[in-house]
Amino acid sequence: MAHMEKFSRGSVNGLSIHIERKTVTHSNKEIDPERSYLNYDLCQKSGDMNERLARRLKNVHCLNRENVKVMADWIVTLPETMKDSPREDQRIFFETTYTFLADRYGQENVLAGMVHNDETTPHMHFAFIPVTFDQKKQREKVSAKEVLNRKELLAFHKELDTYLKEHIPEIYTYGILNDKTIGVDDVGTLKKHGKQIKELKEELTSKTEDLFTQIEEKDQQETLLTNQLYATWYDDWKKTKEAHADFQLSIRREDYTSDRSGIEVVDEFTPQKLSLNIRGVLKLIQEKFSAFKEFIAEKTRNLESKLNQLIKDREDTESYFDRLDEQITVLNDELPTKRILSQQLDQAIEAKTAYVQQLEKSSELSMAMPSYVRPSKLNKDILLVPKDKWEAKHVASNSVGDMMRLKDTLLKMNDAIERQAPDPMELFATDRSYKKLLDQKNELETENEAYRDGFLDLLQYDVITERTINAMDLPAAMKRDLIAASTEPEYEVEPSWEEEQTLDGPTL
Repeated sequence: MAHMEKFSRGSVNGLSIHIERKTVTHSNKEIDPERSYLNYDLCQKSGDMNERLARRLKNVHCLNRENVKVMADWIVTLPETMKDSPREDQRIFFETTYTFLADRYGQENVLAGMVHNDETTPHMHFAFIPVTFDQKKQREKVSAKEVLNRKELLAFHKELDTYLKEHIPEIYTYGILNDKTIGVDDVGTLKKHGKQIKELKEELTSKTEDLFTQIEEKDQQETLLTNQLYATWYDDWKKTKEAHADFQLSIRREDYTSDRSGIEVVDEFTPQKLSLNIRGVLKLIQEKFSAFKEFIAEKTRNLESKLNQLIKDREDTESYFDRLDEQITVLNDELPTKRILSQQLDQAIEAKTAYVQQLEKSSELSMAMPSYVRPSKLNKDILLVPKDKWEAKHVASNSVGDMMRLKDTLLKMNDAIERQAPDPMELFATDRSYKKLLDQKNELETENEAYRDGFLDLLQYDVITERTINAMDLPAAMKRDLIAASTEPEYEVEPSWEEEQTLDGPTL
Protein backbone atom coordinates (compact mmCIF):
# COMPACT_ATOMS: atom_id res chain seq x y z
CA MET A 1 0.00 0.00 0.00
CA ALA A 2 3.00 2.31 0.55
CA HIS A 3 6.45 2.58 -0.92
CA MET A 4 9.28 5.05 -0.41
CA GLU A 5 11.86 6.76 -2.63
CA LYS A 6 14.78 9.09 -1.83
CA PHE A 7 15.93 12.07 -3.90
CA SER A 8 18.89 14.41 -4.18
CA ARG A 9 18.69 18.20 -4.66
CA GLY A 10 18.76 18.00 -8.43
CA SER A 11 15.60 15.87 -8.51
CA VAL A 12 13.41 17.97 -6.23
CA ASN A 13 12.33 20.44 -8.90
CA GLY A 14 11.26 17.68 -11.30
CA LEU A 15 9.33 15.92 -8.55
CA SER A 16 7.71 19.22 -7.56
CA ILE A 17 6.49 19.70 -11.13
CA HIS A 18 4.82 16.28 -11.02
CA ILE A 19 3.40 16.38 -7.48
CA GLU A 20 2.10 19.95 -7.60
CA ARG A 21 0.90 19.67 -11.23
CA LYS A 22 2.79 22.75 -12.42
CA THR A 23 2.28 21.91 -16.10
CA VAL A 24 -0.87 21.26 -18.12
CA THR A 25 0.76 18.55 -20.21
CA HIS A 26 2.12 15.34 -18.68
CA SER A 27 4.24 12.47 -19.98
CA ASN A 28 2.31 10.18 -17.61
CA LYS A 29 -0.68 9.11 -19.72
CA GLU A 30 -2.62 8.00 -16.61
CA ILE A 31 -3.07 11.62 -15.51
CA ASP A 32 -6.46 13.09 -16.42
CA PRO A 33 -6.11 16.92 -16.36
CA GLU A 34 -9.89 17.31 -16.24
CA ARG A 35 -9.90 15.69 -12.77
CA SER A 36 -6.86 17.54 -11.37
CA TYR A 37 -9.15 19.95 -9.53
CA LEU A 38 -9.93 17.03 -7.19
CA ASN A 39 -6.33 17.00 -5.92
CA TYR A 40 -5.51 18.65 -2.57
CA ASP A 41 -2.45 19.26 -0.39
CA LEU A 42 -2.76 18.36 3.29
CA CYS A 43 0.42 20.35 4.01
CA GLN A 44 -0.77 23.93 4.40
CA LYS A 45 2.64 25.63 4.53
CA SER A 46 3.29 28.66 2.33
CA GLY A 47 5.22 28.36 -0.93
CA ASP A 48 5.88 25.32 -3.10
CA MET A 49 8.08 22.32 -2.34
CA ASN A 50 11.27 24.07 -3.49
CA GLU A 51 10.68 27.06 -1.22
CA ARG A 52 9.76 24.84 1.75
CA LEU A 53 12.94 22.82 1.22
CA ALA A 54 15.15 25.92 1.03
CA ARG A 55 13.65 27.41 4.22
CA ARG A 56 14.12 24.24 6.25
CA LEU A 57 17.67 23.56 5.04
CA LYS A 58 18.76 26.95 6.38
CA ASN A 59 18.12 25.64 9.92
CA VAL A 60 19.70 22.17 9.70
CA HIS A 61 23.14 20.90 8.71
CA CYS A 62 23.33 19.33 5.26
CA LEU A 63 26.43 18.29 3.35
CA ASN A 64 26.84 20.34 0.18
CA ARG A 65 27.13 17.39 -2.20
CA GLU A 66 24.97 16.55 -5.17
CA ASN A 67 24.45 12.93 -4.14
CA VAL A 68 23.06 13.76 -0.67
CA LYS A 69 19.45 12.58 -0.37
CA VAL A 70 17.73 15.70 0.94
CA MET A 71 14.17 14.46 0.43
CA ALA A 72 12.15 11.27 0.75
CA ASP A 73 8.67 10.52 -0.52
CA TRP A 74 6.24 7.97 0.89
CA ILE A 75 3.62 7.16 -1.76
CA VAL A 76 0.60 5.81 0.11
CA THR A 77 -2.04 4.21 -2.12
CA LEU A 78 -5.69 3.90 -1.16
CA PRO A 79 -6.38 0.26 -0.15
CA GLU A 80 -8.21 -1.85 -2.71
CA THR A 81 -11.03 -2.42 -0.25
CA MET A 82 -11.71 1.33 -0.08
CA LYS A 83 -11.79 2.12 -3.81
CA ASP A 84 -15.62 2.22 -3.71
CA SER A 85 -15.80 4.07 -0.40
CA PRO A 86 -17.32 7.59 -0.29
CA ARG A 87 -14.87 10.36 -1.09
CA GLU A 88 -15.27 11.71 2.46
CA ASP A 89 -14.04 8.37 3.91
CA GLN A 90 -11.11 8.36 1.48
CA ARG A 91 -10.11 11.85 2.64
CA ILE A 92 -10.31 10.73 6.29
CA PHE A 93 -7.97 7.83 5.42
CA PHE A 94 -5.38 10.17 3.83
CA GLU A 95 -5.68 12.78 6.60
CA THR A 96 -5.11 10.12 9.27
CA THR A 97 -2.14 8.72 7.36
CA TYR A 98 -0.72 12.24 6.96
CA THR A 99 -0.98 12.82 10.72
CA PHE A 100 0.86 9.52 11.40
CA LEU A 101 3.66 10.44 8.97
CA ALA A 102 3.98 14.07 10.15
CA ASP A 103 4.26 12.93 13.78
CA ARG A 104 6.78 10.26 12.80
CA TYR A 105 9.15 12.45 10.75
CA GLY A 106 8.44 15.90 12.20
CA GLN A 107 5.87 18.45 11.08
CA GLU A 108 8.68 20.98 10.47
CA ASN A 109 10.25 18.61 7.92
CA VAL A 110 7.14 18.05 5.78
CA LEU A 111 7.34 19.36 2.21
CA ALA A 112 4.06 18.07 0.76
CA GLY A 113 1.04 15.91 1.53
CA MET A 114 -0.49 15.98 -1.93
CA VAL A 115 -3.39 13.63 -2.67
CA HIS A 116 -3.84 12.79 -6.35
CA ASN A 117 -7.35 11.87 -7.49
CA ASP A 118 -6.66 12.44 -11.19
CA GLU A 119 -4.85 9.14 -11.77
CA THR A 120 -6.02 5.52 -11.95
CA THR A 121 -5.80 4.92 -8.19
CA PRO A 122 -6.02 7.66 -5.51
CA HIS A 123 -2.73 8.05 -3.64
CA MET A 124 -0.83 10.54 -1.47
CA HIS A 125 2.71 11.85 -1.91
CA PHE A 126 4.11 12.54 1.56
CA ALA A 127 7.38 14.35 0.81
CA PHE A 128 9.68 15.24 3.70
CA ILE A 129 13.30 15.99 4.65
CA PRO A 130 14.89 13.09 6.58
CA VAL A 131 16.24 14.99 9.60
CA THR A 132 17.79 13.46 12.71
CA PHE A 133 19.61 14.85 15.75
CA ASP A 134 23.38 14.52 15.78
CA GLN A 135 24.19 13.70 19.41
CA LYS A 136 27.93 14.09 18.89
CA LYS A 137 27.75 17.61 17.43
CA GLN A 138 24.47 18.53 19.15
CA ARG A 139 22.66 19.72 16.05
CA GLU A 140 20.03 18.63 13.57
CA LYS A 141 21.30 17.16 10.33
CA VAL A 142 19.96 15.65 7.10
CA SER A 143 20.63 11.92 6.90
CA ALA A 144 18.36 9.62 4.92
CA LYS A 145 20.66 6.72 5.79
CA GLU A 146 19.97 7.09 9.51
CA VAL A 147 16.28 8.06 9.37
CA LEU A 148 15.23 5.49 6.77
CA ASN A 149 17.35 2.59 7.86
CA ARG A 150 16.51 -1.08 7.57
CA LYS A 151 14.79 -1.20 10.94
CA GLU A 152 12.53 1.71 10.00
CA LEU A 153 11.49 0.16 6.70
CA LEU A 154 10.71 -3.20 8.29
CA ALA A 155 8.57 -1.66 11.04
CA PHE A 156 6.82 1.03 9.00
CA HIS A 157 3.90 -0.87 7.44
CA LYS A 158 2.99 -2.74 10.61
CA GLU A 159 2.99 0.43 12.72
CA LEU A 160 0.98 2.38 10.13
CA ASP A 161 -1.53 -0.46 9.94
CA THR A 162 -1.90 -0.48 13.72
CA TYR A 163 -2.28 3.30 13.87
CA LEU A 164 -5.02 3.35 11.23
CA LYS A 165 -6.98 0.56 12.93
CA GLU A 166 -6.83 2.40 16.23
CA HIS A 167 -7.89 5.80 14.86
CA ILE A 168 -10.34 5.00 12.05
CA PRO A 169 -11.63 1.45 12.75
CA GLU A 170 -15.02 2.28 11.25
CA ILE A 171 -13.58 2.70 7.74
CA TYR A 172 -10.27 0.77 7.93
CA THR A 173 -10.33 -2.92 8.96
CA TYR A 174 -8.46 -5.07 6.45
CA GLY A 175 -4.73 -4.43 6.92
CA ILE A 176 -2.08 -3.22 4.49
CA LEU A 177 0.39 -6.05 3.79
CA ASN A 178 -0.43 -6.39 0.10
CA ASP A 179 -4.02 -7.38 1.01
CA LYS A 180 -2.69 -10.56 2.64
CA THR A 181 -2.93 -9.44 6.26
CA ILE A 182 -5.74 -11.24 7.98
CA GLY A 183 -8.14 -9.37 10.22
CA VAL A 184 -8.76 -11.07 13.61
CA ASP A 185 -11.22 -10.40 16.37
CA ASP A 186 -10.20 -12.95 19.02
CA VAL A 187 -7.36 -15.20 20.16
CA GLY A 188 -8.99 -18.31 18.68
CA THR A 189 -9.02 -16.86 15.23
CA LEU A 190 -5.42 -15.73 15.66
CA LYS A 191 -4.29 -19.26 16.61
CA LYS A 192 -6.22 -20.73 13.72
CA HIS A 193 -4.32 -18.60 11.26
CA GLY A 194 -1.04 -18.59 13.20
CA LYS A 195 0.78 -20.83 10.73
CA GLN A 196 -0.34 -18.72 7.79
CA ILE A 197 0.69 -15.54 9.59
CA LYS A 198 4.11 -17.03 10.36
CA GLU A 199 4.63 -18.07 6.74
CA LEU A 200 3.66 -14.62 5.51
CA LYS A 201 6.02 -13.01 8.01
CA GLU A 202 8.91 -15.27 6.98
CA GLU A 203 8.20 -14.61 3.32
CA LEU A 204 8.15 -10.87 3.90
CA THR A 205 11.37 -10.99 5.95
CA SER A 206 13.13 -13.05 3.28
CA LYS A 207 12.03 -10.75 0.50
CA THR A 208 13.08 -7.71 2.50
CA GLU A 209 16.53 -9.17 3.19
CA ASP A 210 16.94 -10.03 -0.48
CA LEU A 211 15.91 -6.53 -1.40
CA PHE A 212 18.47 -4.96 0.93
CA THR A 213 21.17 -7.32 -0.40
CA GLN A 214 20.33 -6.24 -3.94
CA ILE A 215 20.45 -2.59 -2.87
CA GLU A 216 23.89 -3.04 -1.32
CA GLU A 217 25.19 -4.84 -4.42
CA LYS A 218 23.79 -2.13 -6.63
CA ASP A 219 25.45 0.55 -4.46
CA GLN A 220 28.79 -1.26 -4.74
CA GLN A 221 28.45 -1.60 -8.51
CA GLU A 222 27.46 2.05 -8.80
CA THR A 223 30.51 3.11 -6.75
CA LEU A 224 32.81 1.02 -8.95
CA LEU A 225 31.30 2.40 -12.15
CA THR A 226 31.48 5.95 -10.78
CA ASN A 227 35.20 5.50 -10.08
CA GLN A 228 35.71 4.23 -13.62
CA LEU A 229 33.89 7.29 -14.95
CA TYR A 230 36.14 9.46 -12.74
CA ALA A 231 39.18 7.94 -14.44
CA THR A 232 37.66 8.30 -17.91
CA TRP A 233 36.79 11.95 -17.20
CA TYR A 234 40.30 12.66 -15.88
CA ASP A 235 42.06 11.21 -18.96
CA ASP A 236 39.65 12.79 -21.42
CA TRP A 237 39.89 16.24 -19.82
CA LYS A 238 43.71 16.17 -19.88
CA LYS A 239 43.65 15.31 -23.59
CA THR A 240 41.15 18.10 -24.21
CA LYS A 241 43.34 20.71 -22.49
CA GLU A 242 46.40 19.54 -24.42
CA ALA A 243 44.57 19.84 -27.74
CA HIS A 244 42.50 22.96 -26.93
CA ALA A 245 44.07 24.97 -24.11
CA ASP A 246 41.53 27.79 -24.44
CA PHE A 247 38.47 25.56 -23.94
CA GLN A 248 36.68 26.16 -20.63
CA LEU A 249 33.58 24.72 -18.98
CA SER A 250 31.78 26.03 -15.92
CA ILE A 251 28.66 24.89 -14.06
CA ARG A 252 26.36 26.69 -11.66
CA ARG A 253 26.29 25.23 -8.16
CA GLU A 254 23.26 25.91 -6.00
CA ASP A 255 24.10 26.16 -2.30
CA TYR A 256 20.92 25.13 -0.52
CA THR A 257 22.39 25.84 2.90
CA SER A 258 22.46 29.59 2.16
CA ASP A 259 21.09 32.15 -0.25
CA ARG A 260 24.24 32.07 -2.34
CA SER A 261 24.96 30.29 -5.59
CA GLY A 262 28.14 30.35 -7.60
CA ILE A 263 29.98 29.26 -10.72
CA GLU A 264 32.27 26.25 -10.49
CA VAL A 265 35.08 26.09 -13.06
CA VAL A 266 35.36 22.53 -14.32
CA ASP A 267 38.64 20.63 -14.57
CA GLU A 268 39.82 17.03 -14.46
CA PHE A 269 39.21 16.83 -10.68
CA THR A 270 35.65 18.23 -10.65
CA PRO A 271 33.66 14.95 -10.28
CA GLN A 272 35.65 13.88 -7.22
CA LYS A 273 35.87 17.41 -5.83
CA LEU A 274 32.06 17.72 -5.91
CA SER A 275 31.57 14.06 -4.83
CA LEU A 276 29.42 13.35 -7.87
CA ASN A 277 27.87 9.92 -8.17
CA ILE A 278 27.36 8.08 -11.45
CA ARG A 279 24.40 10.20 -12.52
CA GLY A 280 26.27 13.39 -11.67
CA VAL A 281 29.32 12.31 -13.68
CA LEU A 282 27.14 11.32 -16.64
CA LYS A 283 25.36 14.68 -16.49
CA LEU A 284 28.72 16.48 -16.39
CA ILE A 285 29.90 14.42 -19.39
CA GLN A 286 26.80 15.51 -21.29
CA GLU A 287 27.37 19.18 -20.42
CA LYS A 288 31.00 18.97 -21.56
CA PHE A 289 29.96 17.17 -24.74
CA SER A 290 27.44 19.89 -25.59
CA ALA A 291 29.79 22.78 -24.69
CA PHE A 292 32.69 21.19 -26.59
CA LYS A 293 30.56 20.78 -29.71
CA GLU A 294 29.68 24.48 -29.60
CA PHE A 295 33.33 25.39 -28.94
CA ILE A 296 34.55 23.39 -31.96
CA ALA A 297 31.74 24.79 -34.12
CA GLU A 298 32.59 28.39 -33.16
CA LYS A 299 36.29 27.78 -33.81
CA THR A 300 35.47 26.34 -37.22
CA ARG A 301 33.18 29.26 -38.06
CA ASN A 302 35.89 31.77 -37.13
CA LEU A 303 38.51 29.94 -39.15
CA GLU A 304 36.26 29.73 -42.18
CA SER A 305 35.56 33.47 -41.90
CA LYS A 306 39.29 34.24 -41.76
CA LEU A 307 39.92 31.87 -44.63
CA ASN A 308 37.25 33.54 -46.76
CA GLN A 309 38.78 36.97 -46.04
CA LEU A 310 42.22 35.70 -47.01
CA ILE A 311 40.84 34.24 -50.21
CA LYS A 312 39.29 37.64 -51.00
CA ASP A 313 42.59 39.40 -50.22
CA ARG A 314 44.41 36.93 -52.44
CA GLU A 315 41.95 37.52 -55.27
CA ASP A 316 42.38 41.31 -54.89
CA THR A 317 46.16 40.88 -54.98
CA GLU A 318 45.97 38.67 -58.04
CA SER A 319 43.71 41.24 -59.73
CA TYR A 320 46.26 43.97 -58.94
CA PHE A 321 49.03 41.82 -60.44
CA ASP A 322 46.92 41.30 -63.55
CA ARG A 323 46.49 45.05 -63.97
CA LEU A 324 50.24 45.56 -63.54
CA ASP A 325 50.94 42.89 -66.13
CA GLU A 326 48.63 44.62 -68.59
CA GLN A 327 50.33 47.99 -68.01
CA ILE A 328 53.78 46.45 -68.36
CA THR A 329 52.73 44.71 -71.58
CA VAL A 330 51.43 47.97 -73.05
CA LEU A 331 54.59 49.83 -72.04
CA ASN A 332 56.80 47.09 -73.41
CA ASP A 333 54.93 47.36 -76.73
CA GLU A 334 55.24 51.17 -76.86
CA LEU A 335 58.81 51.57 -75.63
CA PRO A 336 60.62 50.31 -78.80
CA THR A 337 58.64 52.72 -81.00
CA LYS A 338 59.26 55.61 -78.62
CA ARG A 339 62.96 54.80 -78.40
CA ILE A 340 63.28 54.80 -82.24
CA LEU A 341 61.40 58.10 -82.42
CA SER A 342 63.66 59.54 -79.71
CA GLN A 343 66.77 58.42 -81.59
CA GLN A 344 65.47 59.95 -84.85
CA LEU A 345 64.75 63.20 -83.04
CA ASP A 346 68.23 63.16 -81.50
CA GLN A 347 69.72 62.75 -84.98
CA ALA A 348 67.56 65.56 -86.35
CA ILE A 349 68.61 67.81 -83.48
CA GLU A 350 72.26 67.02 -84.09
CA ALA A 351 71.92 67.71 -87.86
CA LYS A 352 69.99 70.91 -87.27
CA THR A 353 72.49 72.02 -84.65
CA ALA A 354 75.38 71.49 -87.09
CA TYR A 355 73.48 73.45 -89.71
CA VAL A 356 72.85 76.28 -87.27
CA GLN A 357 76.46 76.29 -86.26
CA GLN A 358 77.39 76.59 -89.92
CA LEU A 359 74.97 79.48 -90.34
CA GLU A 360 76.36 81.11 -87.23
CA LYS A 361 79.80 80.83 -88.65
CA SER A 362 78.76 82.15 -92.01
CA SER A 363 76.95 85.08 -90.46
CA GLU A 364 80.19 86.20 -88.89
CA LEU A 365 78.66 87.37 -85.71
CA SER A 366 81.12 89.50 -83.75
CA MET A 367 81.32 92.63 -81.74
CA ALA A 368 82.87 94.51 -84.68
CA MET A 369 80.79 95.69 -87.63
CA PRO A 370 80.98 93.16 -90.53
CA SER A 371 82.46 94.34 -93.83
CA TYR A 372 79.16 93.85 -95.67
CA VAL A 373 77.38 96.39 -93.45
CA ARG A 374 77.45 99.99 -94.70
CA PRO A 375 75.76 103.19 -93.46
CA SER A 376 72.79 104.73 -95.24
CA LYS A 377 73.53 107.69 -97.46
CA LEU A 378 70.46 109.51 -96.10
CA ASN A 379 71.09 108.83 -92.42
CA LYS A 380 74.49 107.85 -91.11
CA ASP A 381 72.91 106.31 -87.97
CA ILE A 382 71.11 103.71 -90.08
CA LEU A 383 73.08 100.61 -91.11
CA LEU A 384 72.24 98.63 -94.22
CA VAL A 385 72.66 94.76 -94.34
CA PRO A 386 72.45 92.67 -97.53
CA LYS A 387 69.23 90.60 -97.82
CA ASP A 388 70.92 87.17 -97.99
CA LYS A 389 72.99 87.95 -94.91
CA TRP A 390 69.93 89.08 -92.92
CA GLU A 391 67.92 85.89 -93.80
CA ALA A 392 70.78 83.66 -92.79
CA LYS A 393 71.06 85.42 -89.42
CA HIS A 394 67.29 85.24 -88.83
CA VAL A 395 67.06 81.51 -89.67
CA ALA A 396 70.00 80.65 -87.41
CA SER A 397 68.54 82.49 -84.45
CA ASN A 398 65.05 80.90 -84.73
CA SER A 399 66.42 77.42 -85.43
CA VAL A 400 68.49 77.39 -82.29
CA GLY A 401 65.49 78.32 -80.13
CA ASP A 402 63.24 75.71 -81.80
CA MET A 403 65.79 72.95 -81.39
CA MET A 404 66.30 73.73 -77.73
CA ARG A 405 62.55 73.69 -77.06
CA LEU A 406 62.15 70.43 -78.99
CA LYS A 407 64.90 68.81 -77.03
CA ASP A 408 63.25 69.80 -73.72
CA THR A 409 59.97 68.28 -74.94
CA LEU A 410 61.68 65.00 -75.85
CA LEU A 411 63.42 64.80 -72.48
CA LYS A 412 60.08 65.25 -70.69
CA MET A 413 58.56 62.49 -72.85
CA ASN A 414 61.34 60.10 -71.85
CA ASP A 415 60.86 60.95 -68.16
CA ALA A 416 57.10 60.26 -68.47
CA ILE A 417 57.77 56.91 -70.15
CA GLU A 418 60.17 55.88 -67.41
CA ARG A 419 57.72 56.95 -64.69
CA GLN A 420 55.00 54.75 -66.22
CA ALA A 421 57.12 51.64 -65.73
CA PRO A 422 56.39 49.87 -62.36
CA ASP A 423 58.69 50.56 -59.45
CA PRO A 424 60.85 47.43 -58.86
CA MET A 425 60.75 47.92 -55.05
CA GLU A 426 56.97 48.24 -55.09
CA LEU A 427 56.66 45.08 -57.18
CA PHE A 428 58.97 43.25 -54.77
CA ALA A 429 56.96 44.36 -51.68
CA THR A 430 53.65 43.40 -53.31
CA ASP A 431 54.99 40.02 -54.31
CA ARG A 432 56.20 39.40 -50.76
CA SER A 433 52.74 40.33 -49.32
CA TYR A 434 51.10 37.98 -51.79
CA LYS A 435 53.33 35.10 -50.75
CA LYS A 436 52.61 35.87 -47.07
CA LEU A 437 48.87 35.73 -47.77
CA LEU A 438 49.30 32.35 -49.41
CA ASP A 439 51.26 31.05 -46.38
CA GLN A 440 48.55 32.27 -43.97
CA LYS A 441 45.86 30.68 -46.11
CA ASN A 442 47.68 27.34 -46.06
CA GLU A 443 48.14 27.51 -42.26
CA LEU A 444 44.46 28.32 -41.71
CA GLU A 445 43.38 25.54 -44.03
CA THR A 446 45.52 23.10 -42.03
CA GLU A 447 44.13 24.36 -38.70
CA ASN A 448 40.60 24.26 -40.09
CA GLU A 449 41.04 20.64 -41.11
CA ALA A 450 42.31 19.83 -37.60
CA TYR A 451 39.18 21.31 -36.01
CA ARG A 452 36.96 19.49 -38.47
CA ASP A 453 38.72 16.23 -37.59
CA GLY A 454 38.31 17.07 -33.90
CA PHE A 455 34.59 17.63 -34.40
CA LEU A 456 34.21 14.28 -36.16
CA ASP A 457 36.03 12.61 -33.25
CA LEU A 458 33.75 14.46 -30.84
CA LEU A 459 30.69 12.85 -32.40
CA GLN A 460 31.99 9.57 -30.93
CA TYR A 461 32.49 11.10 -27.46
CA ASP A 462 29.38 9.57 -25.93
CA VAL A 463 30.62 6.11 -26.94
CA ILE A 464 33.18 6.30 -24.10
CA THR A 465 30.50 6.01 -21.44
CA GLU A 466 28.72 3.17 -23.22
CA ARG A 467 31.98 1.22 -23.52
CA THR A 468 32.70 1.69 -19.83
CA ILE A 469 29.23 0.53 -18.82
CA ASN A 470 29.29 -2.49 -21.13
CA ALA A 471 32.66 -3.52 -19.68
CA MET A 472 31.08 -3.79 -16.22
CA ASP A 473 29.80 -7.07 -14.80
CA LEU A 474 26.24 -5.80 -14.41
CA PRO A 475 22.78 -7.15 -15.23
CA ALA A 476 21.67 -6.36 -18.77
CA ALA A 477 18.70 -4.31 -17.55
CA MET A 478 20.94 -2.14 -15.37
CA LYS A 479 23.33 -1.58 -18.30
CA ARG A 480 20.44 -0.43 -20.46
CA ASP A 481 19.29 2.00 -17.75
CA LEU A 482 22.77 3.43 -17.25
CA ILE A 483 23.39 3.84 -20.99
CA ALA A 484 20.03 5.58 -21.31
CA ALA A 485 20.98 7.85 -18.40
CA SER A 486 24.27 8.74 -20.13
CA THR A 487 22.46 10.06 -23.20
CA GLU A 488 19.38 11.61 -21.61
CA PRO A 489 19.39 13.37 -18.21
CA GLU A 490 16.74 11.98 -15.87
CA TYR A 491 15.35 12.62 -12.42
CA GLU A 492 15.55 9.95 -9.77
CA VAL A 493 11.82 9.32 -10.02
CA GLU A 494 9.47 7.27 -12.12
CA PRO A 495 10.21 7.55 -15.87
CA SER A 496 6.70 8.85 -16.49
CA TRP A 497 7.58 11.97 -14.49
CA GLU A 498 10.52 12.92 -16.67
CA GLU A 499 10.42 15.52 -19.38
CA GLU A 500 12.00 14.34 -22.61
CA GLN A 501 15.33 16.01 -23.27
CA THR A 502 17.67 15.73 -26.23
CA LEU A 503 21.28 16.80 -26.57
CA ASP A 504 21.47 18.85 -29.76
CA GLY A 505 24.75 20.45 -30.73
CA PRO A 506 25.61 22.88 -33.50
CA THR A 507 25.55 21.69 -37.06
CA LEU A 508 28.60 22.39 -39.22
